[in-house]
Amino acid sequence: MSYNHAREFKKFEACQRRLRKQYERLGMPEADIAALYQTDLQEFNSDRRYEEHKPERMVNCEPLVSPEDGAHSRLWWVEEINDPILAMRLKSLSEADLELLTLYAFDEFGQAEIAGKLGISQAAVSKKLARLKKFLNIFASGL
Repeated sequence: MSYNHAREFKKFEACQRRLRKQYERLGMPEADIAALYQTDLQEFNSDRRYEEHKPERMVNCEPLVSPEDGAHSRLWWVEEINDPILAMRLKSLSEADLELLTLYAFDEFGQAEIAGKLGISQAAVSKKLARLKKFLNIFASGL
């Protein structure tokens, strides 16, 4: 599951409110409470940066398994296509395009997540998906 900054920051702020009440009950000066908050915020931001850039977000090395036998490669789904013309068109795509389709359709990643995994921009992912959609729509319309 990907890192959700808004959700994590909301949890951080709730925890900080509880801590503030405890510190106030103990008679801690406001300046000290603010200093502790700033220290905790810096640590939170450091953790956020780590979560957004840690290596496992960049590359997915886990194989996608077939629902039937669990022993195929990530591109098992291409072999499962019953229409020979569509299968041939899909097999004519580059491995990178097939991986992009796999991440989008089977792994259900968003464009920004795919961009992070492939090391390209979200705009590049969007353009590639549009090109693939056009390619598949041309097939579907029989052209």
